[in-house]
Amino acid sequence: MSVQAKVIGLTGPFGSGCTTAAEYLSKKAGYTHIRLSEPLHTLWAQQRPSKEETRCGLQALGDELRKSNGTEYLVRSAIEKTENQNLVIDGIRNVGEIAHLRDRFGYHFTLFGIIPTFQARWDRLGANLYPDDKEGQKEFFADDHRDQDEETDYGQQVRKCIDQADILVDNSENVSLGGYKRKIWDYFNLATGVARRAPSREEIFMNMAYSACHSSRCVKRHVGALVVDIGNNPIGIGYNENPFGSIPCVEQYGGCFKDIHKDEHLKQLAQETGNLYCPTCGTCFDTSQGMKVICANCELKGVRKTISDLLFPERGMSFCTAIHAEAWALSSAGERARAGELFTTTYPCLQCAEKIIHSGVKTVWYTEPYPDPLSGQRLRLANICLKQFEGVRCFDRMFANTRPN
Repeated sequence: MSVQAKVIGLTGPFGSGCTTAAEYLSKKAGYTHIRLSEPLHTLWAQQRPSKEETRCGLQALGDELRKSNGTEYLVRSAIEKTENQNLVIDGIRNVGEIAHLRDRFGYHFTLFGIIPTFQARWDRLGANLYPDDKEGQKEFFADDHRDQDEETDYGQQVRKCIDQADILVDNSENVSLGGYKRKIWDYFNLATGVARRAPSREEIFMNMAYSACHSSRCVKRHVGALVVDIGNNPIGIGYNENPFGSIPCVEQYGGCFKDIHKDEHLKQLAQETGNLYCPTCGTCFDTSQGMKVICANCELKGVRKTISDLLFPERGMSFCTAIHAEAWALSSAGERARAGELFTTTYPCLQCAEKIIHSGVKTVWYTEPYPDPLSGQRLRLANICLKQFEGVRCFDRMFANTRPN
């Protein structure tokens, strides 16, 4: 395939608007539209013609293919016969797919992360695909949970994919269809070199937060944060890492201390009780596989939960030894943070939310497809304005005069 071929990738939670953007760019820009879910529909019809096609089933089928053939399998298969074609790829769900496209196309590949609110996705998609009752919403939540499966290498990793996006686009309920398409077209022209502009104020500050996140040695997620005072002066910067004077977990323990502690807790429970049972269905867990083992019985019913999910619904954050990026940035800013703004590359946890409230910060800019509802509620009760960041986060790609066309 020619290195001059341009590729736009789209990632986001289901119902985010990726397919709408892909169809729009295919029609207006003449790009070949590739849906990574298409071979899954075909395989389902061939292998399970008598069974009703479900999102849960398609997700499981995709996981099986990535597990057996490599995490990049779906995208590798999809583009192998698209010689010299400009492409728009819809449905990127795994970081292995992103890595393959970056290796193949370099700077000619741009990843768009589409971020709506949960309510916007339910309004646009949920009521049409799921029964309009409590059971339907439970199924929607279960599918949504599988979409953000960070723990399984071959699973649906939308949260991690959003973390790697070059451009982030807000498609919440207050965005009209026409407004969304205009934004997609403007960012497309910027990504392909047709248009140029200077970065916005928010893009500059969020880029500083993203730059800080690269200092983190956390094996789970790299987070950066920046505090800006009322005069638009950056006054505090932070990233998630163990406190000064201590060693990063990966060097001291060879992995995540939180996960190590959770595994030890699991072994202790198994020794004390003899067996551990799934609280959802009562099936006995095979604890020899550790915290990531999935209840096979629940998975058959469309509920994909590990022992870790069930025993530690808050992800065991109380065991985390790191100072969070937001707390670090607020500590650096001190009293000057009052009435200022916080830019964070994720969404504050509940503990950080309390620190933000105490600091006097009035606005929080975040990047997150699955915001924590508890911390969000707490911040709103304190009259803190929450704003989803939208824009470019790869300055060397979009704003450098020497970038390739």
